[in-house]
Amino acid sequence: MLIECVPNFSEGKNKEVISEIENAIKAVTGVDLIDIEYNESHNRSVFTMIGDFQSVKKAMMNAAEIAIKRIDLTHHKGEHPRMGAVDVIPFVPVEGCTMEEVIAFSKEFAKEYAEKFEIPVFLYANSASIPEHEDLANVRKGEFEGLRDVIGKDPLHIPDFGPKNIHPTAGTTAIGARPFLVAYNIYLSTGDVKVAKEIAKRVRNKDGGLRYAKALGFYIKERNQAQVSMNLVNFKGTTLHMATEMVKIEAERFGVNTVEGEIVGEIPVDALIDASMYYLKLNNFNKDQILETKIEKVRNSSLRNLRIPTFVDKLSNNSPTPGGGSAAALVASLGISLIIMATSISNKDKDISKLALLRDNALVMIDKDSQSFDEFMSARKSHPDNEELRKQAMETALIHAAESPLNLMKLIKEALKLCKEYRNGIKSSVISDLYSGLHLLNSSALSAMENVKINLKYLKNEEINKKLKEESESILQEITTLYNELLK
Repeated sequence: MLIECVPNFSEGKNKEVISEIENAIKAVTGVDLIDIEYNESHNRSVFTMIGDFQSVKKAMMNAAEIAIKRIDLTHHKGEHPRMGAVDVIPFVPVEGCTMEEVIAFSKEFAKEYAEKFEIPVFLYANSASIPEHEDLANVRKGEFEGLRDVIGKDPLHIPDFGPKNIHPTAGTTAIGARPFLVAYNIYLSTGDVKVAKEIAKRVRNKDGGLRYAKALGFYIKERNQAQVSMNLVNFKGTTLHMATEMVKIEAERFGVNTVEGEIVGEIPVDALIDASMYYLKLNNFNKDQILETKIEKVRNSSLRNLRIPTFVDKLSNNSPTPGGGSAAALVASLGISLIIMATSISNKDKDISKLALLRDNALVMIDKDSQSFDEFMSARKSHPDNEELRKQAMETALIHAAESPLNLMKLIKEALKLCKEYRNGIKSSVISDLYSGLHLLNSSALSAMENVKINLKYLKNEEINKKLKEESESILQEITTLYNELLK
């Protein structure tokens, strides 16, 4: 299960603090930090990470600990509204999880966060405990300075977790689950922030503007320009081009132009497609026409091209494919890779092209095993009106299903024979890697043998059954002999 976390920290000037937060996130295995945006005028930074629930939780806790220690809101000044050193922590479902699961996770995280750091936490967005807190602006109203006097007293500012009084330097934090939103800024041909604020007022939903738009006006000192800063919380309901056109129309009323757009953080490709269709006047365009989308679909149709966590998820689901044969092929490719590495480090002049070819063929076999099983399942449903033809198709499929792991065993034998040739001169610093490669190849061969046996169990053709059984047993014996020799 993959989620996105987009924490906003009230620091956009001190690059040392930003770097510390970055390192705290990157130190956690299972999390990818895919973007960092910071702005000195806003005095704010936005990090974007993706990962599984527990890894994201650990990374976010590490980052929060740095921010809470290093950011003091009593000395903080910036254009962007803020109420906490860690101002807001949104969680977004990405892959393999539902919004309901992310909501439950956000609440568990919020409780632990509040207890660990003794900071009041408000649940917001889809996790909100009261309707008023669905809108972050309502939670943050008054900001750090104003909330100090009302938190825990005003019915609309009773924290969901943690103390009922604000943290003296780190303030409070909003935590919740939400869908993807698009953070979109438009710069104006004026430095007059009053114009930007007036346009933002007419654009945002709460003042009668676009249904899913939140907007504020800022002055960006380093550019000497006013900016309309928007969050499109439902980019399908309020599209990029709708927001762009409305800002443009309202700007013209003040005699100014829109100069430049800016996306903060990541944006779903569908949002860009909608804008392209509008401005290019495209008819019947769909995402499958995008080259990269086509390439990604082709890649994902093959097991060997999947990301490791995705492959592992597929391997552990309740479908028979991918199964032991595919796992064995992957393990074989890993074992050969380690042998290649040990050989290359020990002797840079050694030709490892034959080993590399075997490794690549092992990767191809990840798909071959699943394909042979699918062939058998299709054969079982074939020729509904002719039982004899159906049995023939099933026999053929079983032979292919047995041959697939048998071919993997042949490949492993060849890899071990090559390793025997290359074993002299292996440096002591990589001997453990060489041994690991050998152990993986041996394990892969044992697994492949199990897959041969299970398919032969159902193969009725006695002659072919006997031939494949004897061949597989002979190859496994050769592999065992080579493996033991190499270990010595």
